[in-house]
Amino acid sequence: MPRFALTLLAASILLAGTGSASAADTILSPKVIKIAEQLRDKALTDDTGYKVVTSLTTEIGPRIAGGVNDARAREWAVAKFKELGYDKVYTEAVSYPQWQRRSEHGAIVAPFPQPLALTALGFSAGTPQGGLTAEVVRFADLAALKAAAPESVKGRIVYIGFRMTQQKDGHDYGTGSAIRTGGPAIAASKGAAGFILRSAGTDEHSRTPHTGVTLFKDPSQAIPAAALSNPDADQLERVLAYGKPVSVKLELECGITGVHRRPCPPTWPPDAGLRRRVVLH
Repeated sequence: MPRFALTLLAASILLAGTGSASAADTILSPKVIKIAEQLRDKALTDDTGYKVVTSLTTEIGPRIAGGVNDARAREWAVAKFKELGYDKVYTEAVSYPQWQRRSEHGAIVAPFPQPLALTALGFSAGTPQGGLTAEVVRFADLAALKAAAPESVKGRIVYIGFRMTQQKDGHDYGTGSAIRTGGPAIAASKGAAGFILRSAGTDEHSRTPHTGVTLFKDPSQAIPAAALSNPDADQLERVLAYGKPVSVKLELECGITGVHRRPCPPTWPPDAGLRRRVVLH
């Protein structure tokens, strides 16, 4: 059985053993624990999960929501799960804002002019014609930004430079993701002109920035938001350390162009009596 399927099955067994009892009262029988341990140990020697990821990234590649590769990835996923033995594989109807990335550039314009390697965050607003230039204000973390007075943020580009470190459980990604998803909206609510952050990742020398989605409850209130590569974030921080006003220019040609809708397939809903199923969105 595939590694990720074993993981799901083990989790199901554990949940089944809890019943309706509270977390404090949960007692798993030795039999349930033994089965879960067997599934865990078997999964640790199975490389199906890695093969699936290799197949997706090699045969499909980048797949922005609503783009051409999004549709190809969906067809790939249906075929892959059927290949893995799932007898009921189907897609669901979805609709979501169609956001497009076209071009992106950034640079420090003062006090030491130099280009910056960056990429727009998903659902970022685009910059005005000719770009956006503003002074940078740095915050140590998301809590500091939340506590900031609006007048310290208004009209500026907010920067948060949280640096990921290598952890076995990857928990630094969670901290960085919270900054990426929530930071731009918080900055916008305080009147910021833009938002930049250090990219996720622990490669100190790669000038390839990493993107991800950010969240604005009201798209009309979105501001330009981008991620800097790790070396470029380091450079920006060195410049800020001089104590002089630092201005950055962002040129992000991106934004929401409409709504993408994917209808239900003709065979919806699936038949009853299935053995294993997966729903793809």
